Amino acid sequence: MDDLLIGDGLAYEDLGSLGELARPPWPSSAYFLRVYRGECRVYRPTGEQKRQYLRSVVGAVLAIEDPEWDYAVVMRKEDLRETMRMVDYWPGKPDGALMTAGAEMSSGD
Repeated sequence: MDDLLIGDGLAYEDLGSLGELARPPWPSSAYFLRVYRGECRVYRPTGEQKRQYLRSVVGAVLAIEDPEWDYAVVMRKEDLRETMRMVDYWPGKPDGALMTAGAEMSSGD
């Protein structure tokens, strides 16, 4: 992932912890955060990134061909439903979110 972001011309800064994001310049800056094996790295977007840039990078890392990673072009409703089921237990999720998402998805089937 780092090679792709750097290859796209994004500059980065390594952080000692996620807590550093509370200090300037981060609260008022746009950034992409990468945390891997306890190491935090913040990339600064250049403004040249395409729509759904991070999705495209993840797609490249996972060998998902263009435009298969783009949910606006290729929607996999069953994958979306399964993801919603998997995160249903997450704390802070509004009550009924899974039911609402399922209802919205099924209405267009």
